[in-house]
Amino acid sequence: MMKHVKYFSLLALMALLVACSESSSSEQTYLDVDKISIIIPAEGGTETLRISSNSSWSIRTDNLDLSVSPMSGSGDADVKVSLPETWDTKENSCRLTINTSNGAVIKNVVVTQKSRYLEGFVMKVTNHVNEVTFGGEAHHADSLVILSNIPWQIKGPDWIEVYNGTRWVSLSPTKAVFNSGNDVKLDEAHTVQFRTHGRNESDDNLVGTISITPIYEGNESFEIEAVQLGRYGVVPDRVFNLCHSIACAYWKVGVAVERFAAQMANEAFTEDELTDDFINEWGIWSLDDICSVGGLEAGKDYYIYTAGIDKDGKYHLNHRIIKTQSEANQAYVAIKNVEFDGNRLEWDTEMNEYSAGYFQLTITNLLDATDATLAFLMYSNNQDLPRCQESGHFVVRTDNKDAQIITWGIAKGSNVLSGLLGRYKTNYYNRVPARKGAQSAPILKKVSKDELKNAIIDVQLIK
Repeated sequence: MMKHVKYFSLLALMALLVACSESSSSEQTYLDVDKISIIIPAEGGTETLRISSNSSWSIRTDNLDLSVSPMSGSGDADVKVSLPETWDTKENSCRLTINTSNGAVIKNVVVTQKSRYLEGFVMKVTNHVNEVTFGGEAHHADSLVILSNIPWQIKGPDWIEVYNGTRWVSLSPTKAVFNSGNDVKLDEAHTVQFRTHGRNESDDNLVGTISITPIYEGNESFEIEAVQLGRYGVVPDRVFNLCHSIACAYWKVGVAVERFAAQMANEAFTEDELTDDFINEWGIWSLDDICSVGGLEAGKDYYIYTAGIDKDGKYHLNHRIIKTQSEANQAYVAIKNVEFDGNRLEWDTEMNEYSAGYFQLTITNLLDATDATLAFLMYSNNQDLPRCQESGHFVVRTDNKDAQIITWGIAKGSNVLSGLLGRYKTNYYNRVPARKGAQSAPILKKVSKDELKNAIIDVQLIK
């Protein structure tokens, strides 16, 4: 009998131990989350994190902008994780750490906010290539057309003023006094007006740098040299440098310039060549004249020489290098299937892979103008020209036998005009012998503002 008692006592003890073991297993602390990473867009937003647990828990993070609700709880719960809008130009990540109350289990969740500009930064000036130049007078104005997908701010020398929409404010080399605000789009360029603060009576140019940098975090920047001409300086106000031609539109001068002479060359002149007699052969120019040269090589340097003439007739030389554009990756709109019977002009256009659209016109004069002069004509009238968005078929009626069709492609991704024009001259004009190529030292051709104004688009476009 005693043996049986001992045997049953042993069984009871073993059963108790098993029960305790099962109870301990069922009471073990656990914690789980339904995701180990959360991604929130740059525009801001909220994501849900599902917590599963048999214990109380709490959450902590080192990101003060991150909103977590609730920050603590018990058992299963849905947690809202939110971030506000960001303008950072790089991704930012932080960590959520979730702990059980007894510290037995810890889970980590990485929260990443995307940058606003994952497809790359764009920040450039579209209406000046290397520098912006002001005449020597006070309040001589110019502008920068800025294309960017990043909110930007401007710094610069204090002899330049910027118009902030209400008044003119002097720039500062250390403090940004003007910015774009946050509403920037890659297909919308922003025009900023600048002017000089005072006259430059010195023989030397005033030189500084206008810096365009992101308002928010990021290393992207764009710098353009700013120059106010000295007393005798002369430079073109705007240069149209296409692939095979160059036009210099209008001219900026110093405070002591009465007249000026200009010349273009394939190579630099030597000091011995630049005599007063040689310069005198260049001819005298008006500030309103446009100087253009065609038949140039693509992607090559050309030299524009100018000589400011003071009241005593003395020449003061300036020169700069201008490069024609490369033919590579240019927006181009071909003119095809042309039919012309002397009264009806009909054709098709075909955009290439780099084109997002194009301007188009037909004219019946200025037929011997260079592409760059015609580009300036189109640029000056682009508010009145139809902007074509796709290849098409066109018909015009004219009784003029020397009609000409011109297209100018707009590059994809921005409102930037191409370095190539499409041109077609009617058969009547094509019977005229072709002109010879450019000379070793091209002579600038004069085209006045009045001549451009008289290049009226006098055939109506009918689609």
